[in-house]
Amino acid sequence: MSRHNLAPFTLVALTLLVAATSVRSMSQVEGLVAGLLGGALLGTVGLKRTRFEISGQKDCYVPDPWIGLALTTLLLGRLIYRFMQIYPAMQAVAMHADSSAGFASMQRSPLTLGMFGLLFGYYICYYAGILMHRRQALARLQATAVP
Repeated sequence: MSRHNLAPFTLVALTLLVAATSVRSMSQVEGLVAGLLGGALLGTVGLKRTRFEISGQKDCYVPDPWIGLALTTLLLGRLIYRFMQIYPAMQAVAMHADSSAGFASMQRSPLTLGMFGLLFGYYICYYAGILMHRRQALARLQATAVP
């Protein structure tokens, strides 16, 4: 099984795992679902901007680098921002054992889950589209090869 066949299923499993840990709060679930829907929309745009090349029996593609770069930058920026927010609470916990209440309230954020959903939704939709294109391309190649 190739990387492209395995990627959508792995990402769906990761998404379900993240969703299972965020069911405590409806706002977290809403953030994740909104991110997944936005990511699926971006995945569709990414597929339209992808250049597919078929040479002989090989089906190659060149993705649009800007969408993946923008999504990765957004997620990393959000994670750095959250770490900067949580860092003072982490120091307080290290200094005083009884001050962990502030840290617990900052562990989950709907916006951060939305960013994860955006990334997961994009790559699930994108890799599923790549798989569908690959199957269609191979079917066309086999149809033209049969005399």
